[in-house]
Amino acid sequence: MKMKFIIIANSLTISKEEIKDIVGEAKIIALDGIANHLLNINIIPYAVVGDFDSIFAETLVNLKKLDVILRRINDQNSTDLDKGISFCKQNGATEIVIINAFGGTRLDHSLMNYRLLKRHYSKQCRIKIKEQQSYLELFANSTLIISGIPKSNLALLAAPLAATTSQGLEYDMDNHTLEFGLSESTSNSLKAEQATIKIVGSAYLIYELNCKIQTI
Repeated sequence: MKMKFIIIANSLTISKEEIKDIVGEAKIIALDGIANHLLNINIIPYAVVGDFDSIFAETLVNLKKLDVILRRINDQNSTDLDKGISFCKQNGATEIVIINAFGGTRLDHSLMNYRLLKRHYSKQCRIKIKEQQSYLELFANSTLIISGIPKSNLALLAAPLAATTSQGLEYDMDNHTLEFGLSESTSNSLKAEQATIKIVGSAYLIYELNCKIQTI
């Protein structure tokens, strides 16, 4: 049984339309203070997770009235997103989409947010970050079949080391080594409607929203 969660991080203010565009039947997990904003725009989350250092007392009262799950975790060795991902996995998540994770005033949190994809990587639960018109997702020791519109942009970034072989990209790779900070594959794209990428090691894939990824 598939179980999809949408985690809304507490970064920038996000509109009701942006949220409704991707939620569908997924359960919404609000990270800490973003719950203040969600109630203001009439979005009721399934749960709120975090250390609750930025959530208003009035918001907590209203969430309790709405029977929203409140999971307060005071562990200061993990970020709210770390806590949120763990909560989703503990509740049977098979897919997690994270939104509103970049920007804001905390550069350290923005950088940590994408690094958490590696900490929580599992082939049983795909986790990706949505930003503007693209997804960011980590893959390890996988073969990917990518379907999408020709010329759709793709990028592969080492995490921290991978050997990659592809067929169907504008710039195909033959056992090409990706190494963090030294050798990456940016500004690539689909040559036709489908491509295959084999990753030995681990790498981040950035791909446009129209693309579908199947792992084999």
